[in-house]
Amino acid sequence: MSLQVYNTKRDFKKTLEPKGLKVKTGEKLLFVVQKHAASHLHYDFRLELDGVLKSWAVPKGPSLDPKTKRLAVEVEDHPIDYSDFEGEIPAKEYGGGHVIVWDTGEWIPPENALAQLKKGQLEFELKGHKLQGRWVLVRTSRGSTKKPTWLLIKRTDQHASTKKDVTANERSVLTGRTIEMVKDGRPGQRLKAKKKSAQNKSIKLKESKLFELKEPQLAFLVDEPPTGDQWVHEIKFDGYRTLAEKNKKKLKLKSRGGHDWSAKYPEIYDDCLKIKADSFLIDGEVAWIDEKGHSQFSGLQNALESKKTSGLVYYVFDLLYLNGVDLRQAPLGERKKVLEALVKKTKSSRIVYSTHWATDGADVFKKACEHQLEGIISKNKEAPYESGRSKNWLKIKCTNVQEFLIGGYTLQQNGSLAALLMGAYNDQQKLQYIGRVGTGYSQQTSSALLEKLKKISSNESKFEIKSPHEKNIRWVRPNLIANIEFATWTDDEILRHAAFKGLRTDQKPKNVFLKEKTFPEATKKELSAPKIKLTHPDKILFPTAQVTKLELAEYYTSIKDWIMPFVENRPLALLRCPSGEGKTCFFQKHIKSEGDGLLTTTVTSKLEKKKEDIIYIDNHIGLMAMVQLSNLEIHARGCQRDNIDYADLIVFDLDPDPDVTFEQVKKAAYTLRDMLKKLGLKAFVKTTGGKGLHVQAPILPLYSWDEIKNFTRSVCEQLVKQHPESYTTNILKSKRKEKIFLDYLRNGYGATAAVAYTVRAKPNASVAFPVTWAELKKLNSADQFTLRDVQKLLVKRKDPWKDYFKIKQRIKVLDQAKKR
Repeated sequence: MSLQVYNTKRDFKKTLEPKGLKVKTGEKLLFVVQKHAASHLHYDFRLELDGVLKSWAVPKGPSLDPKTKRLAVEVEDHPIDYSDFEGEIPAKEYGGGHVIVWDTGEWIPPENALAQLKKGQLEFELKGHKLQGRWVLVRTSRGSTKKPTWLLIKRTDQHASTKKDVTANERSVLTGRTIEMVKDGRPGQRLKAKKKSAQNKSIKLKESKLFELKEPQLAFLVDEPPTGDQWVHEIKFDGYRTLAEKNKKKLKLKSRGGHDWSAKYPEIYDDCLKIKADSFLIDGEVAWIDEKGHSQFSGLQNALESKKTSGLVYYVFDLLYLNGVDLRQAPLGERKKVLEALVKKTKSSRIVYSTHWATDGADVFKKACEHQLEGIISKNKEAPYESGRSKNWLKIKCTNVQEFLIGGYTLQQNGSLAALLMGAYNDQQKLQYIGRVGTGYSQQTSSALLEKLKKISSNESKFEIKSPHEKNIRWVRPNLIANIEFATWTDDEILRHAAFKGLRTDQKPKNVFLKEKTFPEATKKELSAPKIKLTHPDKILFPTAQVTKLELAEYYTSIKDWIMPFVENRPLALLRCPSGEGKTCFFQKHIKSEGDGLLTTTVTSKLEKKKEDIIYIDNHIGLMAMVQLSNLEIHARGCQRDNIDYADLIVFDLDPDPDVTFEQVKKAAYTLRDMLKKLGLKAFVKTTGGKGLHVQAPILPLYSWDEIKNFTRSVCEQLVKQHPESYTTNILKSKRKEKIFLDYLRNGYGATAAVAYTVRAKPNASVAFPVTWAELKKLNSADQFTLRDVQKLLVKRKDPWKDYFKIKQRIKVLDQAKKR
């Protein structure tokens, strides 16, 4: 097969896979096995032959057992440089999914390899990291329309094994990553050096055309610098974000919004031409520096307005592209090394490499504040470049400086500017008034500003929330963005001690929000809550997914507002796994109080006529206390601790036999939803993080546990009666063959169920995740949402269970039974 087939199946503007060009073979021939999580997980087995990689898809992966014959489906030839491709193929592209180099090395073919291949039986030897010894590929059918199928078989030799599962070793031999780590965008432990450029020898390179960067990487705001050896710290500049883009002889200096600002920085533009490279994409910040070495935004504004730009400095801190090579997937530390060498050769005083410090971030931040700098940016040196806001870049400010919109102004008696009326958009995209700014501008600045304001005048206020009503206010359309320095916010969200620093023209007004985007995961401050000490934060609790105790704590801190309504003041059951997932675990419903956070109390059941001790939490500190105890799952009763006898929710657990498909489980959920609707109950659905689904409905706490249990049992039995071939209420696993167990037993006194947003003790750290009924149709499995997926989703996701706690439902059939 030629590489034409490979090329026609791929859009190289969308995928980072290498474009298929024939490459001459060396003395040694290489083989590669790439683990590929596409629509189905499989292993791509490739042998270098005749200038290409002959390729087969092996669904179950290679086996070292000579008696085990693995199906191998022949696919199109791949280019040689595909051999070290590792990363993401976009979802809608051919083969969309994630890829790692599972094994690679040398293969030794027979003398007549092409003839053997054509004949349908190829004998060969492998010298890889995981696969070694003699192997054979045997064709079973050619097929007229279908792809030819083969069998991949291990020959009997010293490398054969009937016991060892070679696929259990899940990591890439190039980067040390698993498929899950690639999905999460995590960097590898090491990278293969590629000999395309001595200048870039430590970076894993990808050839591509110069791409259009839609958005630069942005930082989340946090209270304190992160800790750890992977973090480096740079000075935060108060200037204009600028991308230097050169494609052969064409050079552009582009703003954060993608506008060509080359003419604004003529001296910097000329010096960028001195960079000795045919093509590059550099990320940095243009700033104006005062005599104390501080970047001043107002000075930058004045320089641009007066066109006296010779004193501007372009601080460069990242390199995304160089000489036909996309560097975004290389770790930051490697990119910065190449950038520093590149800039040094220019000997320019206007293009300055932004130095970083690999020491303790708290010390760097303290010194930055002592020197009256704006703050620092902390960056993960092991991470790739990611457009948009990323957890791998964090900013810590010494002073509060933020962009806001001008919605109006007032004048002094002499007609000069008195004060600006500031606003910003809230979460509902409504413009909210946030106070006045009456200082920070000189007479010259205020005159120029006043002229701009007159051009955008309005007959009415554009503030939709808290608009001031006094007389003599001149309203404007909220088109101008101002940099404002302020001390703090009042309780009713008004700026205190605010000062004007200058106008910004590099951003869009619609993107100016009331509160700056903060880091969605835990900060050091949050994790150090009173009396909750997180010991051994680097302890790995999920070995397969490589999730540490610290990451689990960060997860619960970041989603505390989502999970707390489902756990707060409810009797809890903890699934503790001291040695991590896959090891010995145990449930715990009673525990000695661990101090603040995880609490115990004694409750009395009047209906059951007994007392018992329960565990509960009443704030998010309790989540940290559970993590400290290596608790991997949170289960709760369907009642409040102060109303132990009456349920406020019902839960149906749809638990499928292994032979039941997830499509059948989804169908059961919809059937159950429709049945409950006929009974007057609105139901919600969530994945369990395991095999099944939970269908649950909030109710008024009016019914005893016996009433609830009898009601849910009758619903389940009715379903079994209608579809005996699909459902069962028999708890015995031997009776569940090819059926879904409808578990109503979650609704008895003392019974618990996994709460919404809890992590489950599964290898992939899956989460019990609430979804809408519409979203359920698109789900592939009940465990597809992992701890890392959920953190990303909740940053931009609307609550699928928005009305859950507002609904107060009665169970009509029970009410009618009581009347009788």
